[in-house]
Amino acid sequence: MNDQTDEPSQPDQVPQPPKPEQPVQPEQPVQPEHPGQPEPPGGWYADPHEPGRLRYWDGSTWTEYVNEQVPFAPPIPAAIAARNAGPGDGSVNDIGEWLRSSFRVAVSKLLPALLLLLLPLIPFAIVAFMMFRVVASASEVADEALTDGLATTESFFTSDFDFTSLIILGVASVLGVVLLALVQVALAHLMHRAHLDRPGGFGRALGVGLTKGWRLLGWYLVFGVVMSIATAVGVGLVFLSAQLSNGLAFAVGALLYLAVIVLSIVFGVRLVMLPVACAVAPSGSNALSATLAATKGRFLAVFGRLLLVGLLSYLVVLPFQMVAFGLFPNMIDRQPLDEIDPEAVNPSELLEPLLTAFGVLMVLYAVASLLYQIFYTSAIARLYADLGGLDSET
Repeated sequence: MNDQTDEPSQPDQVPQPPKPEQPVQPEQPVQPEHPGQPEPPGGWYADPHEPGRLRYWDGSTWTEYVNEQVPFAPPIPAAIAARNAGPGDGSVNDIGEWLRSSFRVAVSKLLPALLLLLLPLIPFAIVAFMMFRVVASASEVADEALTDGLATTESFFTSDFDFTSLIILGVASVLGVVLLALVQVALAHLMHRAHLDRPGGFGRALGVGLTKGWRLLGWYLVFGVVMSIATAVGVGLVFLSAQLSNGLAFAVGALLYLAVIVLSIVFGVRLVMLPVACAVAPSGSNALSATLAATKGRFLAVFGRLLLVGLLSYLVVLPFQMVAFGLFPNMIDRQPLDEIDPEAVNPSELLEPLLTAFGVLMVLYAVASLLYQIFYTSAIARLYADLGGLDSET
């Protein structure tokens, strides 16, 4: 039998396994009943990522040593089969167990997860503060324009408008988006390790986010460019069809709208685990390919679970939404508004109570969103593990 092996990127860290020149069928290890019990013994087993070949299990993790030509397929030990491969019929694990495990891990990692999610809130808080300053500055410029006559573009740039706050708002917005992508990867890494009973915490997850989060950010940029081009093409098609007939333009627009909905659902399901793949897939692998491979043949199963998670998110946000809209009308003092002389309207007096109510609304939504994001990431990480997603430690 010819032996073919792939050399690992760091051979000093993974000992060279014995070559299976004369393979002997290994005994089936007993599955540990509780985390912490000994893992199955090292040996050559059926590769969980590629049927028909062997991969060497060193007693704790899968190594990068593989053998393409094998006379038999040793069974994967039961203790590691569940964490590396989903059922062969395209289905996934029991939905009740998936939900229970997702909730349990989300609660157990609540504190480090909250600390991670608070990081992008810092630049977004700056954005909110600068937005208030920009709005206040714009209202002052509007007051001057009403007093001195209609303002022109030139007078706007020569006015006392707070351009510094506007620039800080833009920089903080970009920083917030970047941090959000990095934290997504860090949170996915934290939840994935917790589901597989591997050690991990805030520091380790943050390190992974800072080093591998750029993979996700890069894919987001690619998707953004593709969506921009597709949008430009769609608008161009509607415009050209409008030159021929309004009815044709309406038909083309309706078909494009339908196509956008269908493609959004398809790609949303196929790419939903991209943050997890960016976090745990080997550095030399393609995270997009790993995501597509994990969901291949399981579209309906993944789609159904995403619908369920979406329903749960609505039930979580609904109480906050009811409280927010219940408080919103009561926070506005209508008496000063009724006493305002319509001929001497001050935009600041109108905006202040509205901005206060908006701030309370945003805080309530932020709390609900943070809790939901933790549970959602836990559910997606568990689903990725159940479907046998590519893992750098397997």
